[in-house]
Amino acid sequence: RRVAEIDPRWAEKAGAHLVKKSYGEVRWDRKGGRAVCTEQVTLFGLPLVSDRVIGYDRVDPDAARAWFISKALVQGPESGTRSHPTAGEQVEAVWRARHRFLAHNDEVLDRLDSMSARTRGAQVVNDDELFAFYDARIGDDVTSTRHFDRWWKDESDRTPTRLDLTDAAIRDLVGAHGVVFDDFPDVWRQGDIELPLTYRDAPGQPLDGVTVHLPLNGLNQVTDDGFDWQVPGRRAELVEQLMRSLPKGIRRELIPFGETVDAVLARLGPPRGRLVDRLAEVVTEVSGVRVGAAGFSPAAIDDHLTMTIVVSDDDGEVHDVGKDLAAIKARLAGSARESIAAAAPIDERRGITTWDVGDIAQVVESSDRALDVKAYPTLLDVGESVSLRVVTTPELQRRAMRGGVRRLLLLDAAPTAASIERLVTNAGRIALNGADLPVRTIVDDCIIAAVDQLMDEFGSLPWTEADFRRLEAQVRAKGANRAGVALGGAVGIVAAAADVNELLARLRAPALHDSVSDANLHLGRLVRPGFVAAHGIDRLGDIERYVRGIKYRLEHLAGAGPRDVMRLGDVLPLEQRFAAALDRLAPGETAAELAEIRWMLEELRIQTFAQPIGTRGSVSSKKISQRLAAAGA
Repeated sequence: RRVAEIDPRWAEKAGAHLVKKSYGEVRWDRKGGRAVCTEQVTLFGLPLVSDRVIGYDRVDPDAARAWFISKALVQGPESGTRSHPTAGEQVEAVWRARHRFLAHNDEVLDRLDSMSARTRGAQVVNDDELFAFYDARIGDDVTSTRHFDRWWKDESDRTPTRLDLTDAAIRDLVGAHGVVFDDFPDVWRQGDIELPLTYRDAPGQPLDGVTVHLPLNGLNQVTDDGFDWQVPGRRAELVEQLMRSLPKGIRRELIPFGETVDAVLARLGPPRGRLVDRLAEVVTEVSGVRVGAAGFSPAAIDDHLTMTIVVSDDDGEVHDVGKDLAAIKARLAGSARESIAAAAPIDERRGITTWDVGDIAQVVESSDRALDVKAYPTLLDVGESVSLRVVTTPELQRRAMRGGVRRLLLLDAAPTAASIERLVTNAGRIALNGADLPVRTIVDDCIIAAVDQLMDEFGSLPWTEADFRRLEAQVRAKGANRAGVALGGAVGIVAAAADVNELLARLRAPALHDSVSDANLHLGRLVRPGFVAAHGIDRLGDIERYVRGIKYRLEHLAGAGPRDVMRLGDVLPLEQRFAAALDRLAPGETAAELAEIRWMLEELRIQTFAQPIGTRGSVSSKKISQRLAAAGA
């Protein structure tokens, strides 16, 4: 008989040592949910079985299990499925639909795939890591969908989330290559505020890197605190580039540079203050090399490492885009105020001439949007009346409120200009006329100064009608007397200034030009329209002394011009530092420290140019320089 007619099973049993088996290429059977291959069986070289399809688990169980994990769990359905799926695709879809964890994990993986822009191309979870996740969790004998279903039936009852990709599981998976999902958050948190973050990987294009989205009507609540630290996932690159921006001489001291960067990152800690300040501290601690914040050059880092700010309104219209929050706030000051006012639960008013607004809340909130809108109601002086407005910050609110309250007091409670003008003597009128200052201008200035002084003594701004009425009563009772005192001091100052102006007109020698010019500018700072309210009633005695100091200086210039110019070298640099510090203040911002230094500079002039006039307290160039440095000047 032909060998081919022999029963293969008998041949295998009776002559196994004569039977040889070989296997074809392994493939994935989607319909059967398993890895399969073809089998060839020969006896004495003659084929007994040809191209028989068998489960690969009969050949190599471990490899079959790996095929199952890769094809059924890791890779999942192929993309671009045909409009008319095959029978195998249909069976596979039905099988996947039966298992909730697969749908959950697909959603998580889609979310992670969207992070490619965040990580600038670095894959967050790759196939090898996902394989390891399933390999560690499914049974050793699971080599096909049929085996899996049998195993999972019991296992899912005990631990239904065993195969879920949780945040903790993801952190464990990506630990090997350092990409952590939490390091690329969806929102930026600043106190109770949450701001959406988006990511773009497009070098050289707009919005490349991390973008924080700010609502126009919430712009007043957001500061740039922490923006310079970036999101945690970008911080290491940012720190390295900042350290590379240090001068070459310092960088040489940081070799081996990579190890120094790692040590700095390990000690840097969470965001606290400005990044360059903290980085300077840590680099100094780690390396022993003295590094200052000014040594870093933020302008030298890649553009994508600086956060972009996009400001839009409730309708999604973008109002500004930039890197500098302070500059954006300045550009959008009007638009932001209007947007906040529209959302705030308060009606603005105009033409107010008496306190008829009831009690004014210091903050009003509207919580019917994603970010609660905060507005700060205030009374705004507009000349002959005040307006009830909302502004964007407490600082603006207080500054405007003071002016608004003062205007109402001037309209309702302050003494009349005519009653104060009657106090001006003939000698006073002559002095005022000689100074080219109208009497009514000085009188109005003194009334304002009197109201300011009484408001200061009241101690706080009135926000309720009852408080305003109490302040109003004090102004009615004391305003005329205070204005009269101010008028007397002002007339004396103007008379003294007139004497100084006569001296200035006579000193025309070219050798005295610098000194005379400086004295003229100094006098102009002290005595000008509105000087009484600007300096305050309490300072009028000092102002008169400073004017007498200028007169003394001019009277002793003869033969001492070079020495006077030399003394200017001690005073002018300090005044220039003071002026620069004032220029750096935001519009309307005040600084009590700088105000005190301003009077110290005046006392320094007395000590330098007119010592016999006498100073108030002890003053020196060194002390003023230290105070300016402490104030950041």
